[in-house]
Amino acid sequence: MDLREKFENALYSVRFVGEELSVRGVSIYDLSHTLIAFQRIVHKAHLAQENRLTKGAFPDKDARQRLALQIGERRRQSDAFALLPILADLHVQQYMEKLADYVFSGIVGYYTGDVLKRLKGETDLNKQIFISSIYTEVTNIANRVDASGGVEAINIGAPLKGHSTVATFDVETKTYLSTLKDE
Repeated sequence: MDLREKFENALYSVRFVGEELSVRGVSIYDLSHTLIAFQRIVHKAHLAQENRLTKGAFPDKDARQRLALQIGERRRQSDAFALLPILADLHVQQYMEKLADYVFSGIVGYYTGDVLKRLKGETDLNKQIFISSIYTEVTNIANRVDASGGVEAINIGAPLKGHSTVATFDVETKTYLSTLKDE
């Protein structure tokens, strides 16, 4: 698989947008915080689907290996990263694809600004718990915007599903998330 195929077949993409990023890369600090937060969202989606998402829950060692993401490609369009499962096993790939839908279903409410409405309307208790449990991780991603690294927005995409952007976190999103802090 060549690099172009890796990006288009990535489960997720994370793109850092900013005028300064057209001449230099995203800082390690902003990149690492974003990628760690995103991996935690994937872990929580897995636990929710397994009916095991509780405060302090963490996937076991084998599950963490199956859920682990790697950077498959980096593109200098601002700074875009394709995220792929580390394991190439077909069953893992299929499970991770299914999990991606769950991940995005949780993230969308934060991006669209109607997370409380989505929570109240959600009938699946596991999905309610998942959506509310990823607040900290989504906030960690959004907090990289307009910090010291020149990041003006962060786009999360699903290239494999044909969506270059599923959610964009910008200053407006960051402000919205801060209003949810005590909810």
